[in-house]
Amino acid sequence: MLLLGHSSGAMTAVAYVAKRPQAPVTRIMAIGLSTLPNGPDTMQPARMLKSVRVPVLDIYGANDLHEVLSYNEARRTAAQEAGNKGIAQCACRVPTTSSPGSMRR
Repeated sequence: MLLLGHSSGAMTAVAYVAKRPQAPVTRIMAIGLSTLPNGPDTMQPARMLKSVRVPVLDIYGANDLHEVLSYNEARRTAAQEAGNKGIAQCACRVPTTSSPGSMRR
C-alpha cells in the first residue's frame, strides 16, 4: 500500500509508518512535508524518518513554505543515516504566468 499525503497529511503518513513498522505500507509519497519545529515528534519528519524503512518520495515546491524548504536537507540526511536508501527528493518548479487565465486549456 502507498500512503500519499500533503502538508500535515504527509507528516501523518510518515509518523504512522514510523510508529507502526508492521503496517502493510510499501512506500510513502509526501508532498510539501512540513515541519513544526516546536511541535511533538510526530510533527518532526526528520525525527520520524529515522524509523522509516520503506521508500519515501519527498516532493516539494521550489518556492514552498519555509517549514518545508528549510528542513529538506534534514529529512534526507535522517533517512540516509537510518539506512533508508529509498529516499528521493524532488523540487518542482511551476512556471509563472502573466495572467491568471493563461494556464487554462
